Amino acid sequence: MPRIKKKIVKRRAGCKYRLCTVCRQYKLIKNFYNCKAIKDGLSYRCIKCDDKARAKWLKDNPEKARESARGRNIKIKYGINKKDYEILLKEQRNRCAICRTKTPRTLNNLSFCIDHCHKKNIIRGLLCSICNRTLGLLKDNIKILYKMIEYLNKHR
Repeated sequence: MPRIKKKIVKRRAGCKYRLCTVCRQYKLIKNFYNCKAIKDGLSYRCIKCDDKARAKWLKDNPEKARESARGRNIKIKYGINKKDYEILLKEQRNRCAICRTKTPRTLNNLSFCIDHCHKKNIIRGLLCSICNRTLGLLKDNIKILYKMIEYLNKHR
């Protein structure tokens, strides 16, 4: 049985190398992702092995991957987490804030759109895809909305 060196980082010609625990090869430390959870700040597997593992996980867990990505996106874009989203949804009784439908009408029908004011950067509510797109096309202009109402009433 070959003896595995415990020392992971070693010096060769002034460069730092690290052992990938998956492919068992010494590689330059630039070939490893940063990882705050590990003491020396580098991932235990090289970028190539890490990418393979991530791709396999994404393929094996598509629902978790989609949910995780949605959570990250709403946190980055709107500053709320999944729990905050669920609270908003509960306050609206699981319905669109405008048309009151229970169906989000998005491509995957999984979640309502988060409507927000672009000027004040605050969340106004959760909308189905159709209501959200309509507000966007109107550019939140109330005058245009009134003119549309007049037009519809005129041509009843």
